[in-house]
Amino acid sequence: WVFEHQTTYINVYNASAGGWHLHLSLTDKKTGRNLFMPIEGEACLSPMGMNFLAGQLAHAQEGIAFATPSVNGYRRVRMNSLAPDRVSWNVQHRGVMLRVLGGAQDPASRIENRVGEPCANPYLFIAAQIAAGLDGMDRNLTPWAADDNPYQSDRPMLPTSLKDALDGL
Repeated sequence: WVFEHQTTYINVYNASAGGWHLHLSLTDKKTGRNLFMPIEGEACLSPMGMNFLAGQLAHAQEGIAFATPSVNGYRRVRMNSLAPDRVSWNVQHRGVMLRVLGGAQDPASRIENRVGEPCANPYLFIAAQIAAGLDGMDRNLTPWAADDNPYQSDRPMLPTSLKDALDGL
């Protein structure tokens, strides 16, 4: 039988790969308050949230192997694709790797990691992001200034292949 079809496990084999955007925040176990929510002012995240963000930035090169574990996921890593191509962050910008959503008194304040893909193991992806963020909190890291034009910034480029990502581990 000849059906002129090809079997593939790629979600969309002839188009840009899909993404899986992971949203993270921390909640106080006793009060239920979002610990990333800034209390007042114009800050996009609480100081704890900024430390967490800085940890994710610091470990981005290692973390991408858990977020994008297939060769096809790296088809998204290119300039001006509304997917990140470098380690960057901003508020509400869809071209950055880490997008901050929320603000003062917003209980839904969170960090969105836009580098993941649907083939990622959720346990490994989430664990890697939490470990990176907690390291930023433990070491009191501070993120660099937000990237207003992420595709033109001089930030470190993300790996463009699974091999490069694994080498980064």
